[in-house]
Amino acid sequence: MTFGLPRELAPWIALASGVACLAFPKVRLAFVAGSRRAFILVAAAVAAFLSGLYVAFYLRGGPRIIDATTYFLEARALSDGYLAWPAPEPSQATMGRFLVRDALGGGDHIAGIFPPGYPALLALGFSFGAPMVVGPLLAVAVTYATAFLADAVLSEDLEPDQREIGVRLAVALSVVCAALRYHTADTMSHGLCACLAAVALGCALRWRRGGGLGWAVALGTSLGWLMCTRPVSGAALLPVVIVAMAKTESRNRAGALRDAGAALVASLPFVALFFAHQRAATGAVGHSSQSLYYATSDAPAGCFRYGFGEGIGCRFEHGDFVDRYMPNGYGPIEALGTTGRRLAMHAIDALNGAPLAIVLVAAVWAAWRDPSPTSQRRFGPRLLSLAIAAFVVGYAPFYFDGNYPGGGARFFADVLPVEHVLVAWLAVAYAPVRLGAARSAAVVTGLSLVAFAFFAHAAHEQLRDREGGRPMFEPSALETAGIRGGLVFVDTDHGFALGHHPLEQASPDRVEVARFRGDALDTLLWEARGRPPAWRYEYSVQSGELRIEPYAPTESSHIEGENLWPAVEQRGASALPLHTSEPCASSGRWLVVAPERTDPAAPARVTLRLPAALAGRRFSLVLAAHPGTHAHLQLFADGALASSIPVEGAPAERHRRCFETPRLAVPPGARRVELVVQIVPSGPSASPAENGETGGLALDALLLETTLEIR
Repeated sequence: MTFGLPRELAPWIALASGVACLAFPKVRLAFVAGSRRAFILVAAAVAAFLSGLYVAFYLRGGPRIIDATTYFLEARALSDGYLAWPAPEPSQATMGRFLVRDALGGGDHIAGIFPPGYPALLALGFSFGAPMVVGPLLAVAVTYATAFLADAVLSEDLEPDQREIGVRLAVALSVVCAALRYHTADTMSHGLCACLAAVALGCALRWRRGGGLGWAVALGTSLGWLMCTRPVSGAALLPVVIVAMAKTESRNRAGALRDAGAALVASLPFVALFFAHQRAATGAVGHSSQSLYYATSDAPAGCFRYGFGEGIGCRFEHGDFVDRYMPNGYGPIEALGTTGRRLAMHAIDALNGAPLAIVLVAAVWAAWRDPSPTSQRRFGPRLLSLAIAAFVVGYAPFYFDGNYPGGGARFFADVLPVEHVLVAWLAVAYAPVRLGAARSAAVVTGLSLVAFAFFAHAAHEQLRDREGGRPMFEPSALETAGIRGGLVFVDTDHGFALGHHPLEQASPDRVEVARFRGDALDTLLWEARGRPPAWRYEYSVQSGELRIEPYAPTESSHIEGENLWPAVEQRGASALPLHTSEPCASSGRWLVVAPERTDPAAPARVTLRLPAALAGRRFSLVLAAHPGTHAHLQLFADGALASSIPVEGAPAERHRRCFETPRLAVPPGARRVELVVQIVPSGPSASPAENGETGGLALDALLLETTLEIR
């Protein structure tokens, strides 16, 4: 729980607004005067306005975290009709974090790792040239979805006057919720999921009370879209929806089965889209893009999976987290810790302050306190409490908590509208007689605003100021520099995802954004594009300083080993780019190929993709071998073995030794060039080196026999 006095304009405005709600009784008139339609319309407009301000003042114009930038890239590709797009040569100028090859198929296409439900919506923004407008428009949808769910829940428990106040209070809490403002500003999927979850629950309740086929179709559509966006969220909500539909009121069995079938059919287009994306991203039906990404880019094998056991926890992407919270795997104790951290973070999310989380706890308790469990009254509040519990339990088998400042406990953000409705029900149904329902609604809204001023604001300021305090790629910066076309090299994963346009190649009037590698890969790309004007887009994640300077790739004869990450395949071994203090490493980093420790006798093999431009060339490898390592390096061209050399580490040496291998020749005309590093089993698993790296091979660089000359 973070407490701090307001220091900036936004929390001061929230504080003043909150005090007004608490101090002036006439504020309650907003919850009773005028029509509900007008209230919700104004609230939706305010929500969109606040989310737009969030984009401008907290995000500073664009996506900030790596997940959001990857969604951004996926949506841009989808707006052009691509679930996965052909990998340009050299593919190392494109491949990187949160991008996966269709390695189970041809291996020649690239896709983002996230499901397509949210990118499909964000792609509409790209189609109109305004992707960052999607968030504020989604804020409008969340506002209406909250009102819809509140009306469905409160209509059977409260009198009409109370229900009216309760609906408006739920909407007001949604508007002032800082976590929702973030999730309807940044290009993250949780704002859409919150909207879909609210609609699905509202439709289920409407259908339960005698609604027709239309409610079933709307339910299936929203639940299918949720499954297509975040499968775990969809799976968590599904049993709750089934409970709602099972508790029908005076409905014949045939009609119920017909409507259930209609809901299933309505969900199928989104289910089909999900599997189409997974097929495009992995190259095979029934495989997960995220699982394949971590299987080829991280360690140990199977580290990214849903469940419990040893080996869970990816040590490259989430290394600090794994070392701190689950060094020996993920079991029930670790799951309790992860869930506890999520709940502690989420305590701030719903009402902007951890102390107010007690109100939500009280609402859950009151929903089950009375009347009897068999009564139809309070079915709605109980269903909402079940939905919250379902998300808590549903995400418990996933090891990474996913928390971050501003985004909060993002895995639970999908039920924020549910929590707002539940709090609204409590505030109205249990309003003190002397206070009245309308005044109670004003007080709860005011407390939420005050809580932002003293609690939640700090996290959003941290989000704003992190990693330099601005998006890592800004098209406007290119315009300011007068760049209208050419090749722009960026040095961050975030910047690449924000700037890269799949299949768009550099030309005098078209910018192509590529990864800066600082070796022959830059020259290969520049040559392949016809030597267009080129620039370095250098962004400092410490200070936010940006420099854009002309860049002329130089003659080069080496390719850094770490730039070959991620691998095409890892089997019994991993290939990770790691920092090193070894003096023989050319750039302070290298690609460490290490066998798994679980079974030293099992084959250990890593496949790396090399640039096709090496066809007809000869190269050697600069390696460092851990003492006792026995390995084979195999060069494949279009699937055929071209050459093979053995590698051994001297057993008497304590440290790695760097050496250059004999040259390998790539056959002319080869289109797919791959290097396979195979560690030969040789007894006990290797022990860590003195610098903490695992035993095996370290690939420092590929040295070309002839320099890539620039004429």
